[in-house]
Amino acid sequence: MLWILTGNEEYWETAFNSGNVWGVREGGLVNRWKKLQKGEILVFYAKSPVKGLIGVGKIESKFKQDKPLWPDEVRLNAVIYPYRFDFQILAVLSPDKWHTEAISILDLPLSIQAGVNPVSNQASVAEITNRLNDRFGINLGVPRAEEKTQPKTG
Repeated sequence: MLWILTGNEEYWETAFNSGNVWGVREGGLVNRWKKLQKGEILVFYAKSPVKGLIGVGKIESKFKQDKPLWPDEVRLNAVIYPYRFDFQILAVLSPDKWHTEAISILDLPLSIQAGVNPVSNQASVAEITNRLNDRFGINLGVPRAEEKTQPKTG
């Protein structure tokens, strides 16, 4: 499974500077959090004004935490996103390149909402991995869209 993590620049900076941790709030996103598995691919999407992928990683572990981490949690001195997971970074753009080199995926048929978004459409998964490979030169183990074998007719 491929997952898109969505957040603003401030949240990404916090995540990267706090040991590569992401989290979701109580409610509907907990069901998605429960489905996350170690080793699954995560793509990092920075929303407005960047609107693009800034990196890629893999899930390491899941945990629940009661320590404020993100800026809104620190301001309120309360945990809003207790369902957390940490990740290994495979490749990431430096923050000074987010606005100019983020990988656009706006042309793909994706539903990108807050937090954690599964991508189950295999054509979208293939195209995202193509773009990540082209930008970062990494192979995520997903065949490039043009490499998929076609059934033989005959």
